[in-house]
Amino acid sequence: MSEKITLCNFRVNSKLKNDFSELCKSNHSNISNELRGFISRSVLSGRLNYDSPGLMAYGKSASHSQSSKGAAALRNVYKFK
Repeated sequence: MSEKITLCNFRVNSKLKNDFSELCKSNHSNISNELRGFISRSVLSGRLNYDSPGLMAYGKSASHSQSSKGAAALRNVYKFK
C-alpha cells in the first residue's frame, strides 16, 4: 500500500527562502526535509514551541541531527532582529 503525498504551496519572502535554503545546504539538507521534519515534530509533540523537549529530542537522532541545527540557527536569526 502506498502512502498518499499532499503537495503544500505557501508564500515566503524571497530573502527568507534564499537564506534558509543556504542554511540547509550548509547543513547538507534541503528545505523540504527540514519542513517535513518540523511538521512531524510539531504534530508528535502537539506544540509549535521550538524549544519544547519533544522538538529538541527529535533532532538528536543520528538521521535528523541537521534539523535541530537549522531550527537553532533560525531562532538565533530572529532573536536579534
